[in-house]
Amino acid sequence: MRQQRRLTMGLVGLMLWLGSCTGVPDETGNTEISQTTPETTDTIPENFPTIGVFNSARLGDLLCYVTVTSREGKTSEVGASADLCDRSPSLTNQTLRFIYDDAVMPPEHCNNTGLCGANNRQRVISDVVMLGENWQVLSNGTWTVTVGQAETWDGRNNTGNLTYYGCNDQNDCLALTEGKITCRDGVCHIGWQQDDYFYILSTPIVEDGGAGTTLRVHQGGDNLLNVPNMQLIDSSL
Repeated sequence: MRQQRRLTMGLVGLMLWLGSCTGVPDETGNTEISQTTPETTDTIPENFPTIGVFNSARLGDLLCYVTVTSREGKTSEVGASADLCDRSPSLTNQTLRFIYDDAVMPPEHCNNTGLCGANNRQRVISDVVMLGENWQVLSNGTWTVTVGQAETWDGRNNTGNLTYYGCNDQNDCLALTEGKITCRDGVCHIGWQQDDYFYILSTPIVEDGGAGTTLRVHQGGDNLLNVPNMQLIDSSL
């Protein structure tokens, strides 16, 4: 029981980062395939929430409008894709990472509201990533990854349904789901897989949960990336 508690606390200093996706080998050497969303360029408008609670949604003439509450407690209404109104029953009261993209708006809308930028584009919430009760944000200054739903891990190897939203310093981002955790030999790994790309975040198990995380990216047998010392910059705790 004490050891399992340590593993869980080690996870709260564990999470992941960027990518296509990763697979963590299970006991037989097989991997689990994760689901992904299309790659986006995610530039967050000033004063728009990054992480918050989805309160409600209403369908307007041009956009879905969602009411969200930021982590600072500020409630605001933000334009969003129509798909979010359709999905609102499953999103209401959930903690989410909001993904932003451009929507092309009619010129009269832009003239009347003053909300549009060049080429009649308005920044809207295009998608969301489920974060659940236990989430973290890790960064090394170049890569930043938000990992959610850590509570879905039951303490057994190769289990969990962790979400992932990773961005580089050019705001090129990718979202993943179905991340699995495997802990062996004093190290816990979280992994996703997309095609033949594997992304693995590895964190030593320590009492205070403060160990740095290393991101490794593989394609086939080639090591494409090794990023040590990813540090916790934000969390639900």
